[in-house]
Amino acid sequence: MANTHPKRKRARKNRQEEIYMAYKNKYDKGGNCSVMGHRAEGTFSNLAEVRGFNIQEATRQENMHEHWDFALDRWGDKDDDLVYMLVDVKARKKTRRKDTKFNDEWVWLEFKNVQGHNGWLKGNATHIAFEREHDFVLAPRKNLWEWANKEIKRRNGVGSNATAANARDARYKYYTRWQRKDVLSQVHMQDMMEGVKDTKVWKKT
Repeated sequence: MANTHPKRKRARKNRQEEIYMAYKNKYDKGGNCSVMGHRAEGTFSNLAEVRGFNIQEATRQENMHEHWDFALDRWGDKDDDLVYMLVDVKARKKTRRKDTKFNDEWVWLEFKNVQGHNGWLKGNATHIAFEREHDFVLAPRKNLWEWANKEIKRRNGVGSNATAANARDARYKYYTRWQRKDVLSQVHMQDMMEGVKDTKVWKKT
């Protein structure tokens, strides 16, 4: 287990606040998404530390443009086995903003962001860490990208059959929000865990 000096922990916490709390998406009314994301990142960072990883936090530019939050590394079971990951952490989500409860069964995926550029599924992260109530599900990003596109095509084909007009119908379909250029979809968590190769679960406790 990695030991971290209290001053280093405080410095890292201050660095996280500087990086993440300084940025709030203009569509994030009230800043709730920013707060939830910051908390999820803090929880994940603590878990990574307990698991013996060295942790490097992304800068704001790396977070926004390269789509990753933490660079993790540690030596594996063999002396020459270095484990290295770039992780993009995703806080628990609701299906719609007005919903009162989080939905851990269905996961939002981002193919393109609100500006129409590559979303986090096409970012530099090696893994996407999806927060649930009691754990994080770590999916290799490239495997997730390939599986999601194949699964949407398998279930709904291509063209208009594979597009949704609203969030309620975005399950295994491509969906673009009103007055935005993003492309999103929802997939079932259990399907993802079974279909995406090398997916792992990190328990919170």
